[in-house]
Amino acid sequence: MGLPVLLGQLLLTITIWLVTLLISFWITPYHELREIRAGNVSVAISAGGAALGAAIPLAFCLAGAVNGWDIVIWAIPVMLIQLSAFWLTQLLIPDLSKRLDAGDLAAAIFLLLFRIGFGCINAAAIAA
Repeated sequence: MGLPVLLGQLLLTITIWLVTLLISFWITPYHELREIRAGNVSVAISAGGAALGAAIPLAFCLAGAVNGWDIVIWAIPVMLIQLSAFWLTQLLIPDLSKRLDAGDLAAAIFLLLFRIGFGCINAAAIAA
């Protein structure tokens, strides 16, 4: 029972994480993968923040899960909350997308840390 359950829950969590990243990339006004391939470090930092910011609360979903449904039930609202981090940051920095597209490292680092911080708070809410 142990290894198959581990692999199943791990695969489910990674799938949810990848879907969350795809949604995150879809809702942002710039094309992350194209920009990263072109060498835009700011967008790479931002995308890394999205990846890590989503992984942190998902790790808590996985750690506290009894079964796969447990992961799904907790992951959906958690990921919706996590996806809102970009929009919240845009309220603080209205021209954020243009700045990232232009390679502004200050904006990228702020977004990176905001997303990770948001993920940590989100994870703590799950653990509570």
